[in-house]
Amino acid sequence: MLDPTDPGTAAELACKSEHYQWQIEFLIDNVGFTTSGGSSQSDLRTQLDLFQVNITALTELTHHFLPDMLARGRGRVLNVAPTAAFTPGPLMATYSASEGYVLSLFERLAEEVRGSGVYVTALCPSPVETGFQARATSGPAVDAQRARSGLPRH
Repeated sequence: MLDPTDPGTAAELACKSEHYQWQIEFLIDNVGFTTSGGSSQSDLRTQLDLFQVNITALTELTHHFLPDMLARGRGRVLNVAPTAAFTPGPLMATYSASEGYVLSLFERLAEEVRGSGVYVTALCPSPVETGFQARATSGPAVDAQRARSGLPRH
């Protein structure tokens, strides 16, 4: 299994696709995570892993597979971008900023490929109950930040 927090993951996947001569028709990015607590209280390594997953790996994979799709005149690139991409939320500055990048990138790529037979889409669903929320809203850093900011405790 490939680890998206590993900086070599996107390149490894790209090499495997070339080795096995996989013709990628659909590239779907639905991986991501957040940190708990304010950016100043969150572990720096975790924040850098967040950028690796939410920004770097996504950009590398798109950069690798999109040109082949354009050359064939067909393909789909889909990213699931949460509503946090539209506005920063309390205690989620790093996450919201990373998702803002994703949405901005995909909006612009969609314009760049318009009329080529390749479609780039950002799917922005309303909140869906998953384990993601538990990670984002728990832990001592979150509790301390909520107490300082006057936000209610869950």
